[in-house]
Amino acid sequence: MKKVKRFLCFVLIIVMLFGTLSVQSTFAKSSIATSGKLGTNLKWAYKDGTLAIKGTGKMDYIGYVQDFPWYPLKDSIQKVVVKAGVTSITCNAFYQYKNLKSFSIPETLEEIEPDALEGTAWYNAQPNGPVYFAHILYGYKGTMPEQYKLKVKNGTTAITRLSFQSCENLVRVSIPDSVTYIGDSAFCICHSLASVRMSKNLTYAGNGIFEDSIWIGKQPNGLLYLGHVAQYYIGTIPNNTTLKLKKGTTGISAGAFVLQPGLTGIRIPETVTRIGAGAFDGTSLKKIYIPKSVTDIEYHMIESLKLRSITVDPENPVYTSDKNGCLFNKRMTILYQYPAANKSETYQVPSTVKIIAGFAFAKCNILKKITLPAKVRTIQDSAFLFCKNLKKIVIKNPKCNIFDDDYTINYTATIYGYAGSTAQAYAEKYNRTFVAIR
Repeated sequence: MKKVKRFLCFVLIIVMLFGTLSVQSTFAKSSIATSGKLGTNLKWAYKDGTLAIKGTGKMDYIGYVQDFPWYPLKDSIQKVVVKAGVTSITCNAFYQYKNLKSFSIPETLEEIEPDALEGTAWYNAQPNGPVYFAHILYGYKGTMPEQYKLKVKNGTTAITRLSFQSCENLVRVSIPDSVTYIGDSAFCICHSLASVRMSKNLTYAGNGIFEDSIWIGKQPNGLLYLGHVAQYYIGTIPNNTTLKLKKGTTGISAGAFVLQPGLTGIRIPETVTRIGAGAFDGTSLKKIYIPKSVTDIEYHMIESLKLRSITVDPENPVYTSDKNGCLFNKRMTILYQYPAANKSETYQVPSTVKIIAGFAFAKCNILKKITLPAKVRTIQDSAFLFCKNLKKIVIKNPKCNIFDDDYTINYTATIYGYAGSTAQAYAEKYNRTFVAIR
C-alpha cells in the first residue's frame, strides 16, 4: 500500500511540475507583444503567422535587427502585409527571418532599405541577378558578370538605396520612364559605369546616386538634373550667386548644394514637392522661401551660419513659419529649425510645440537663453549641438524625453528644470550645471 501511495505521490508531483511548466510557458508566450506602435507614425499587429504594418509615411530607423518590436516573433512570421500609406521599410526589418516566405506591398511603397530582406525564405528563393520586390528594384544577387549592362524592367517605379553600390562590373544602366524614385547612392562607386539612360519622370533622387562613376565625371559643370530633380551642383558656384531652379523641378536632392558658399539666393518654383536632407548645408543663404507645393522636407535641410529666416507660404498644407523665421509643421507641434543667424539672444518656444527636432538649434551661436514649455515631450538628437554661447535652457516638462547623448545639449548651457526631472538626470549624467525651478 505504501508503494502505491509513493507511486501516486510521484505521479502527482510530475503532473504538478509539468502543469507549472505549462503555465509558465503559456505566460511566457502571452507576454510577447503581438501589436503596438512602430516609431511615430506606424502600427503593427501579428496574428496566425502574418505581420501587418499600417500607417502613413516612412518607417522610422529602428537600429539592429533585435531592436524591432516583432523580433521575438521572427521564427513565426511567414507573411508580411504592408498597408497602403506606408512609403518605406527600414534596414534590418526582416533580416534573417528564415520562415518569411511572402509579402503583400502597396503601390505607395517607395523604398526598401539595405539588409531588410536578406536571409528570408523569400529572398533565398530569388534567382541570381537583379532582385525585384514587386515594383521596386532592390539590388543584385550573386556575382555580376563582367561588362554588365543593366536594363531595368518597364513598370519599375523605384530603385532602392545602395542597391548597386560598388558594382565594379556595371558599365551601363538603362532606367525606364516608369521610375520616379531612386534612393541615396544607388549606383555610387560603380567605377566602370560610363553610360546612363535616365527616366524622364524621376521626381525623387537621393544623394550621390552616381558618385565616383565614369558617367558623373563626364558631366559638365553646373546644376545636374536627373529627370525633374535638381541632383547636384558640379563645380564651384561663383560668389554672390542667386540660382533660379527651372520650371517643372519637382525635387531638390539631399546635399544638392552642399559646401557652396557662393550661393546667396535660391528661387524654388511651386512645382517642387521635396527638399532633401542637408540640401543647402554650407551655403551663404540668408533667407529661404518654401512654396506651398513643398510637402516633404527631409532631416535638417540647411546648416548655414548666415541663415536669418525661413518663410513658408501661408497656403502650404504641411509646414509653417513664425515671426522669428523658424520652421514648424502646420500645427506647430514640431519645431524643425531655428535660423542660426537670428539676432535674438533669447527664444521662447511656442506653447504648442511637443517635439524639438534633431539639429533644430545646431550652431545657433547668437542664442544665449531658450525656454521650452511644459508641452515639449521630446528633444531629439543634437538639438542644441554646438550652440557655443547658450548659457541657459529651461525645460518645464519634468518627464521630457531628452535624447541620451552628450551632444544633445551643448556643454556651455546650465540646465533649469524641476528636482527629480529628466532634465536633472541628463545634467548629472553629462556633467552639466543644474538649477532646480519651482
